[in-house]
Amino acid sequence: MIDSVSPSTDLNQLGGDILVYSGTGFDSLDISTSTVIFSDSTICIVLDATPTTLSCMVDGFNADTLDTSVPYPTTVTVNGVENADISVEILDTKQSGQTVSPNSLNPVLAAVLTVNLESTYPVTLNSPDEFSATLLSADDPEFSRPLYVMSVNDADKSLQIKFPGADSGNYHIFLVGEGVGRIDKTPLALTVGSQVTGISPLAGSRLGGTLVTIDGVNFSDDKYDNPVKVGDYWCFVQTTNVE
Repeated sequence: MIDSVSPSTDLNQLGGDILVYSGTGFDSLDISTSTVIFSDSTICIVLDATPTTLSCMVDGFNADTLDTSVPYPTTVTVNGVENADISVEILDTKQSGQTVSPNSLNPVLAAVLTVNLESTYPVTLNSPDEFSATLLSADDPEFSRPLYVMSVNDADKSLQIKFPGADSGNYHIFLVGEGVGRIDKTPLALTVGSQVTGISPLAGSRLGGTLVTIDGVNFSDDKYDNPVKVGDYWCFVQTTNVE
């Protein structure tokens, strides 16, 4: 028998809320016998159980069928016995990231990213400890890397995040804010890669002394970060910039 669930309102559309169901008859010895499923087939991942409580984490509601105007019944099954008497309500808005700058980076060079949230972000930004940040690959769903949130600025709702480098590819910055929960990562897209687009001139003296210009993407503004080698010989880099 299930008596209640907490919280039961204002659930994050993107998931992450920890729900606690209260009642009797939960299996505290083997949580694998328990499942929690919402009416849109979203799963609440069971985390723990006692004889009188069961806790689970919402995995994220189905964006294609989302309807925040109606309650979502939950079916809790314990050892084959179902209970569908309890419903929850989903918040009608979701928090979203706005921009990440720069949005294109060199794979091997550390950088500082500036992430801007919506101006209507409902919580005051007081400390970087209020956020967790993760680098998620858009190409490999198994890849994730924690990122360090360096500072926050409530005046413009921005965060400074350390980027330590990553393999070339496409990524998103995934944020979770204290008191708000998961933040939509879709706009926070990041491309990692470096490319040479041109070399001029293409021929020079065998004795050296030819000034070569290399054009490309995501170079460093520190000439020591951009070593150049022609055949077996290193070049002396005179100047460099990010483009």
